[in-house]
Amino acid sequence: MTFESRELSIADGRPIRLYEFSRGTQRWLYTNAALDVVNQNRTFSSYKGISDDGIRQTGEASADALTVTAPLTLPLINLYRVYPPSTPVHVTVYDMHLGDGESVVAWVGTIGDVSRRRNHVRLVCRPLSSDQDTAGLRLTWGPNCPHTLFDRNCKVDKELFRVDATLLSVSGNMVSAAAFAGYADHWFSGGFLEWEGESGLAEQRGIERHTRTDLLLLGGSLEFKTGLAVRGYPGCVGTAQVCDTKFNNSDNNGGVPGLPGKSPFDGDPIF
Repeated sequence: MTFESRELSIADGRPIRLYEFSRGTQRWLYTNAALDVVNQNRTFSSYKGISDDGIRQTGEASADALTVTAPLTLPLINLYRVYPPSTPVHVTVYDMHLGDGESVVAWVGTIGDVSRRRNHVRLVCRPLSSDQDTAGLRLTWGPNCPHTLFDRNCKVDKELFRVDATLLSVSGNMVSAAAFAGYADHWFSGGFLEWEGESGLAEQRGIERHTRTDLLLLGGSLEFKTGLAVRGYPGCVGTAQVCDTKFNNSDNNGGVPGLPGKSPFDGDPIF
């Protein structure tokens, strides 16, 4: 029988739900069925206690969020033990009927938040439509550059400013490496630290402060350990002076340093 015929039948339906979580080449496949389910040559592992609060299609991204509840032993949540991964975890939910080989995609989105309770974990997943709610044009008319360092508007090649280092010590979200001492204090402040994670994907943490050999990071990681190879990238405060002296990139600076410090909309008839 087809999925549609089982879905519409009175007595032949045996509905189950499949959950696919993916990040790069990593896959986590689960089902709420009592036994493992093979679908499209992939095995979805039976995980007792995994469920969701129902799929809604209201047109409002916040209302259409899907909350998946699962036991604390779910392997997927190891990604969130200390700090969320640097790249999003995608979620695809399939509906099918037990014993039937046909499945349909019921919901697609990403994990937006993970919260632990006493005996379970809640994965709040955002639908793809939530990306349409983000701000569009973000460039502003101001003295400082509105571009993000190393993006296509900034045009600075980040590999020219990459600093390879090996961690000498780790204490919480403070890491140290001899290579960082070759740069003036705060050279890396506002930048980021990058390394190859155990997943094979690049992981990143923002740098709050740089002092001599030390970097204070915005979030730690269980992967930080002595001997870990990392890459440090500097930060930029967006001023024309820093853009010129630090990155030699004044031609691409998006700021207007000569802009008067007075707004034409403050009510003063003489601007």
